[in-house]
Amino acid sequence: MKLLLVEDEASLATAVVDALSADYYVVDVARDAQEAQDYLEIYPYDLLMLDVGLPDQNGIELCRALRAQGYTQPILLLTAHNHSQTKVEGLDAGADDYLVKPFEMAELAARIRALLRRGQIAQQPILSWGELWLDPSSCEVGFADTPLHLTPKEYALLELFLRNPQRVFSQSAILDHLWTYEDPPGTDTVRAHIKGLRHKLKSAAAPDVIETVYGLGYRLKAPPENSSTTEQAQQQQNQTSKQQRTQQALAKTWQRYRTQHRQRLETLEDYLAQLSSDIGQNPKLEIIRQKAAAEAHKLAGSLGTFGFIQGSDLAHQIEEQLHTKQLSGSQLKHLRKTITALRQTFESFDATHSNFPVIAAYWSEATSSPFQTLATEHGFKLKPISNLEALNHPQAFTPPPSAWIIDLDQIPDTDPITVLTHFKQSRSHISHAPIPLILLAERADLLTRIETSRLGQHILLEKPISFERILDTLKAQLDPLNPQTNEKDKSSNLRKVKILAVDDDKSILAALDGLLNPWGLEVHTLSESKDFWKQLNQIQPELLILDIEIPEFSGIELCQVVRNDPYWSWIPVLFLTAHTEPQTVEQVFSAGGDDFVSKPIVGPELITRIFNRLERTALLRRAQQKRSTERNQ
Repeated sequence: MKLLLVEDEASLATAVVDALSADYYVVDVARDAQEAQDYLEIYPYDLLMLDVGLPDQNGIELCRALRAQGYTQPILLLTAHNHSQTKVEGLDAGADDYLVKPFEMAELAARIRALLRRGQIAQQPILSWGELWLDPSSCEVGFADTPLHLTPKEYALLELFLRNPQRVFSQSAILDHLWTYEDPPGTDTVRAHIKGLRHKLKSAAAPDVIETVYGLGYRLKAPPENSSTTEQAQQQQNQTSKQQRTQQALAKTWQRYRTQHRQRLETLEDYLAQLSSDIGQNPKLEIIRQKAAAEAHKLAGSLGTFGFIQGSDLAHQIEEQLHTKQLSGSQLKHLRKTITALRQTFESFDATHSNFPVIAAYWSEATSSPFQTLATEHGFKLKPISNLEALNHPQAFTPPPSAWIIDLDQIPDTDPITVLTHFKQSRSHISHAPIPLILLAERADLLTRIETSRLGQHILLEKPISFERILDTLKAQLDPLNPQTNEKDKSSNLRKVKILAVDDDKSILAALDGLLNPWGLEVHTLSESKDFWKQLNQIQPELLILDIEIPEFSGIELCQVVRNDPYWSWIPVLFLTAHTEPQTVEQVFSAGGDDFVSKPIVGPELITRIFNRLERTALLRRAQQKRSTERNQ
């Protein structure tokens, strides 16, 4: 979508453009009312953001004049006056909404999305065509359960067609909608982006939604008939599945690092105990206080990433309280109360996120032991079955297992088919819902497969087989919508983008890997900054994610190092930190940082920012190479 911002304050205009560009909007900037009218006469904008205090004309007067001329697109007023009179005047002049300065970019983006949904026919928040869907709030695109990784321009093309389903767009009209006034490419670029979008849709087994109208341009094809209700249900299912997969990935990571977080909490409690008993007597108390503040800071960032928002807020409060070297009696009492509340909520959260899917496995004890460790690492809890009697009474298991693994060769002196038949009958009395069943056998010939297939749905795997293959099969059965278990996706030969993430909090690094890997991003993690330069040159990443507070060398120092090196000066750098105060943000950008994401990490926001930054960097490098080639010719 193409927007026009009328704002004479250059720094604010730049900030707005950068923020909205990250959400795939194309934004032109006019510095005064006259320039705005010139733009509006030439280009078709989807929304107008209009500052009230312009140098040559009041923004409200310009709004009134545009409405008098028949201008019908949404107008959002930006005003520094939080007075009712100013708001009433703006709305009476024809503005659709207003936003008071200073404002949060997230609120600006939300208001823009709301205004763009308005029109003669109310539009759904999620745009769709058959099983193809686009979510403007998160900039996510997918076909059925498969996410599509589009470039910003491919995303903007698809959104343009979905928002205007009956309109034919010429190549020049697409240029006017999707490129800024300052940098319009040729029509070949439009054809290249159309081709790229079609290729990615085809790769995801999606139909070609774009129809070429020869001699005129392009338009959206008519959607499949009678698909609206099913399509909306499918979208909801897809979104739910994505959320569940993210929660499962984070829950698995939480289990790996819960002990570390408990130790951090114990450090806070230890400091509180010494502070309460040794006021003014312990010379090491200041060192303990600094360590406790550092641990509270790390808890504030990491707990929120795992969905423990309440714990993150309490840790933030504790960190702020620990900045005071000499606590009064009332402050000490408040600190004690806050740490106790963190302990209580921690225990509750820990219990909730310890419920891994239970897998019942009837096989040899020698098999159970090594598989148990691997299963835990992958987010499963193994329940070994050591005797045939237990297998004959599956209804005795509480809670019921999420899946079963049965080694047919371990059934002693009995016809395995008879045992399986009894097992299936016992299971049917518990629940009619299908439950994944994986069978293992050394003799998985045709006869065995036919005999077992008569008993119903299952997966038969031939031994010998690796534990990893069993786990992959198990994941595919429990979550068929997971792109990581899709064989077609696994066989893709697309190059993965390498990312190097540096953070001394290993739980954050593990969470980053779990969030980004399903999107085709190869995440390399580093917890000790002293090894940064060696790892940077070995891995050859295309983007850096740096924490600010790292022992030995800070993230800001690492950023300055790459900016001063001619080979690495181009690489995009994204900072993660729990600090959001203005001086920290200024430090980040002064050091050469490209973007800033605050902890706790919000998955969709981080993913969108990463892909946007990668796309910008690729375009910039191609442009630089082109200019270099032209100079050498």
